[in-house]
Amino acid sequence: MTMGSGPADIGRDGPSDRERGGAVKAAHYRESQDGTLEVHRLSDHLQSVAALSRANAKKINLEEAGEILGLVHDLGKYGVDFQNYLASAVGLSDQDADGKVLDATALKGKIDHSTSGAQFLWLNFPGQEFHNHCAKQILALCLASHHSGLIDCLTSSPSRPVETTFLNRMGKPDDQTHLGEALEEADPGILARAKMLLDSPEIARSFQVLLGQISGKVQAENGAQALLSLRLGLVARFLLSGLVDARASRPGRGLKLREQHRRHHQRPSPGLRGLGVD
Repeated sequence: MTMGSGPADIGRDGPSDRERGGAVKAAHYRESQDGTLEVHRLSDHLQSVAALSRANAKKINLEEAGEILGLVHDLGKYGVDFQNYLASAVGLSDQDADGKVLDATALKGKIDHSTSGAQFLWLNFPGQEFHNHCAKQILALCLASHHSGLIDCLTSSPSRPVETTFLNRMGKPDDQTHLGEALEEADPGILARAKMLLDSPEIARSFQVLLGQISGKVQAENGAQALLSLRLGLVARFLLSGLVDARASRPGRGLKLREQHRRHHQRPSPGLRGLGVD
């Protein structure tokens, strides 16, 4: 499989979501036009978002980075708690049969499913050079932020003058992020592709090239370190926006959102120029 050839058709040769965990792992449920309930398989969701996120990130030559974001952004949804929450929300849980009916309204937004993907990348991204660390932090930050908007890495309060919010998130215990459980339940094809992307040098190499372009431009403009940091922040915002856009544009999200996505991509993309790199 060639890394530069585009996202693979994953999850087809190995066990399916149903075969791996005994039941379909859902990304979400939706009501069809005839009133029946349809399930969107989590592996299909991750694959479709990965393809769109890859296409968005290609505008700044970070297509493999965009793909890995799409593949693992909802890794935490493989956790048992989140699957029970989804089933309870649409009335598929039977308390008499399995005792797993949850108060979905009370739990909405309270089961963390975004941290596990960020932790997975944070723990497995290779390399010790600056561009490796930069890529690792930007990508993990995007994953942790895909529901909240870009989180502050540092916060302060009277009792805690400086708190490393981002590192605290990466160190969040497994009983709250369900990473271990998610890795056990996840589609093997999804994990294999994600690990292949992480093991390949392409993500780190593309970040190295982009950082060199940005740094050279800043130096040519006699810019300070703050300008370099600002443009690195724009890279993070670009990738996060590409991921969020891919989620909104995925199949099953409705004609209105897909039409908004189509109009958006008819406009010229700022691409590298928007990052201050011609």
